[in-house]
Amino acid sequence: MSRQTKSTVKYEKDNIIEGRVIRRSVRLLPESQQKKLLNEELKNNREADISSLPPIHFTGKIYYATDFEGCANICDQVIERINKFAKDIVPIGFDLEWPFSFQTGSGKTALAQVCVSEQTCHLFHIYNLKKLPASFILLLSHPKVRLVGRDFPEFPAQIVVENNCIDCGPFCNKIYNRSGRWSLQRLTAYLLEKQISKDAKVRNSKWHILPLSDAQKSYAATDAYVSLLLHLTIQKKAEEIERLNITDQSDVQGDAVIKEDEAGQDYKASLHLQKTLVDQHHHHPNSTQENTLVLIEHNPVYTIGIRDKNYTVEEIERLRGTGAEFFKTNRGGLITFHGPGQLVAYPIINLKQFKPSVKWYVEQIEKTVIRLCAEMGIKAETSPHTGVWVGDKKICAIGIHGSRFITSHGLALNCNTDLQWFKHIVPCGIEGKGVTSLSEELNTEVTVSDVIPLFKNAFEDQFKCTIVDYQPGEASEIMRAAVSSTK
Repeated sequence: MSRQTKSTVKYEKDNIIEGRVIRRSVRLLPESQQKKLLNEELKNNREADISSLPPIHFTGKIYYATDFEGCANICDQVIERINKFAKDIVPIGFDLEWPFSFQTGSGKTALAQVCVSEQTCHLFHIYNLKKLPASFILLLSHPKVRLVGRDFPEFPAQIVVENNCIDCGPFCNKIYNRSGRWSLQRLTAYLLEKQISKDAKVRNSKWHILPLSDAQKSYAATDAYVSLLLHLTIQKKAEEIERLNITDQSDVQGDAVIKEDEAGQDYKASLHLQKTLVDQHHHHPNSTQENTLVLIEHNPVYTIGIRDKNYTVEEIERLRGTGAEFFKTNRGGLITFHGPGQLVAYPIINLKQFKPSVKWYVEQIEKTVIRLCAEMGIKAETSPHTGVWVGDKKICAIGIHGSRFITSHGLALNCNTDLQWFKHIVPCGIEGKGVTSLSEELNTEVTVSDVIPLFKNAFEDQFKCTIVDYQPGEASEIMRAAVSSTK
């Protein structure tokens, strides 16, 4: 559970509990955090108005080589400089330009741009070269060099540098837990909060004709420069996460790690955690009490809602005999199963900050899961029954509790759940229906860890909110208190 960084409380069998704060509006934050959240909201807004962002231009020194000898000389100088770097890896902004015709499409590569630093950019006009200089190939395939920007399969030297390219789009998705398909323009807006000039006259100009105009040189250099800035930004974020993960690993030692004999307490602890968070809302009805999203992967447990009042002691003991726990709860719905391989989400939110309607809230939960499934290529939908379905099989159960517009409990999405657990019950009391999982539908292993970033993105998009992390240590402290209270 976290406010600024990811922090987890780990159980045996890799079960986790994570909580994330949901802010409906910047106005709900202290002034000291408002500017930071505004930046985060811009980054999380996939539909940001790029045209309103300030432009970005390369203002450093541009070196322009138009012949074989000039290209070779510049490459020799750059290689000599790289060899002197103490760093093992040297990222270089890399981009290409080529002539374009709406009749014939893209032509032969005309220009290669290499940005070694934020102050220097080299332009190599290679269109008329019969062959590429050996030093040019050596530069691009140098063991220290990583070409950053995007991969170019049409590049004539691709076979030489195919292992030296880092595509900033997938790199961003990995580090920022996104799933976007990024153009250079959109990625620049997302990470740098600026826009690249995409003047159609320059973009579609005759790049193969010498010499290039100043506008062409500036356009080309800016693309390579931006590619370098994007990589440096993502790499900085990756290093921050690595440092914080080390902090988190230190933070969850000792009492924060639940021992094997305490594993059965995890569902009880989650109930107490939800009650604590709900009570905080009720005790401060007129304040800006923060909303929270709890994500958890439970140990095996069967739970029943307020409509299941007639479970006998024998039936309860039968289910416990399978190796699972059994709990009665105050949520809606009938019996269901939670366990490893299932992402359970408990949004503890004040609907008055969103829309004071339980019906609306359930619909948003359903749409969040449908959006997630669609992104993974699964056609999911609602039905007259609760939950989210793939055909006549339920992939996600929904059961909530509302008290004065404060929500608790939530949803359970089957990722790679062992579906055999459901054979001991009639899931959600619906006869003649089956259950399925993401892994079952995709015929490949999909873990909870794989799904969490996609779920967060879908939740943010559907609820039009921003998820902000807790500070390191707070998650462990809150969970430590929740577990202690169950003993």
